[in-house]
Amino acid sequence: MAPTLPARTDDGASRRGALARRLVELRETGLGRPVKGLALASAVGTSKHSLWEWEHGRHIPREQALDALARFFARGDPDAAEALRSELLDLRAEALRELQNESARLPPGRRRAAAAAAKIRPAHLATLDPQLVREYARLFRIEYLQACDELFAALAAGNGHPPVGRRDPKPSTLTGREVLAAYYSDHSLGRGGLAPYEVEINDRRVRLALATRPAWSGISVPLAALGGSSPHERCALTATVAPDRAIDPFRALALRFLCDIEAKGLEIYDAPIFRLRRLDLRRGGLDATFSPDSFLHYRLSVGLLGDELTAALPQATSIDELLDASDERMPLRAQVIPDGAGLADFDNRVCSGGVLTLLAIARPKPHNDFVVLAQRRGAAVSDSQGLLSVIPRAFHQPSVLPHSRALASEVPPSATLYRELFEEVLGGREVEVDDRDLEPMWFVDESKPLRWLRERPDSYQALCVGLGINLFSGNYEIGTLLVIH
Repeated sequence: MAPTLPARTDDGASRRGALARRLVELRETGLGRPVKGLALASAVGTSKHSLWEWEHGRHIPREQALDALARFFARGDPDAAEALRSELLDLRAEALRELQNESARLPPGRRRAAAAAAKIRPAHLATLDPQLVREYARLFRIEYLQACDELFAALAAGNGHPPVGRRDPKPSTLTGREVLAAYYSDHSLGRGGLAPYEVEINDRRVRLALATRPAWSGISVPLAALGGSSPHERCALTATVAPDRAIDPFRALALRFLCDIEAKGLEIYDAPIFRLRRLDLRRGGLDATFSPDSFLHYRLSVGLLGDELTAALPQATSIDELLDASDERMPLRAQVIPDGAGLADFDNRVCSGGVLTLLAIARPKPHNDFVVLAQRRGAAVSDSQGLLSVIPRAFHQPSVLPHSRALASEVPPSATLYRELFEEVLGGREVEVDDRDLEPMWFVDESKPLRWLRERPDSYQALCVGLGINLFSGNYEIGTLLVIH
């Protein structure tokens, strides 16, 4: 992620607007035809959300990103690549100077506070958005300027706060899956009525970092069709505030995480999410309750459990050594999800999660088979870096305003499934939840393939095929299958 701009940008006269317009022009005409946002983002190693931010003047891309864009549109011509790279870097430099000049005009002694109010990033930071620093301050009940002081001191200390998960340069011989399989024994998981999930690969049983229940696997629950509803998706929305656990133990690791974001230029954005409160399968249907929350609340608290584990792996030479010192090296896990009872107590934490969909599209003769899609997440994202996963895959979250009357209609997992099909597979525009209110399933009318499916409900099947709890993070996972015949 690159420097954040003020909320209101002048796309006409500003240099930031000039850079944004040039990026849009390249995507629309650089190859003689428009390039889909997802295809371009994947080609240059970023996310579609970041590309959207750049093209709307909301962020300034890093030099590496502009270099990748230049090489992509030059199509193997080194001279053309160098010329385009030079042009884009000049536009970037002008945009940065414009941003620095705006910051310099702020009254002395008030620059950081005013920067926060105007959504301009403090001059010392190259990556972190003030919104992220404000959320850190809010969670840990401190003033914004105190949060900035803590962050600047930690960044200045350098080695005093090593990046999360990078505390030892030597690669670990341990894997998170192996450690978690030993940490959560059958007996431990049984305290919450859970059991490990195993698969057979090449005649060998492999225990995954996933907990489930017998009634949660091997299921086939029909999900709602496009634009419709299903009696099997009984998902309720509650506004009752969940009883959050003490947040202070997360503070040191949260600060180190912010330093990691700044030092490595990772991408992180806030967005509303659906937090799980209750989950079960009853009468052949999905029976669940969710409440609204925010991604940053999750990421700066329970979302750090995975980072804690990653940081602990290089510190031990064997699983036994790590488990013997688990209370010292993984204290947050020992407090929040020490066993199956903790994993199954969804109200005990910000239990976020997502909908993972295996999309299978039939191919006619001579193939007579199905195409399935997979994608590897980039190295610049803040969560699940480098993960190879099916798509569409996303956090379960709404696209309407948190206080919209339509919010309840987006609680069923099928709503996230179809929206991510539109964005990740069909290259639809990604819409931020801001001050605009949208109609539920607004995207169907914008997509010819989705309209085709809506008009032919017998041409596809959408099923929930499994539920689980990810042992790495404690998140819920809703496994779905979308078959297009």
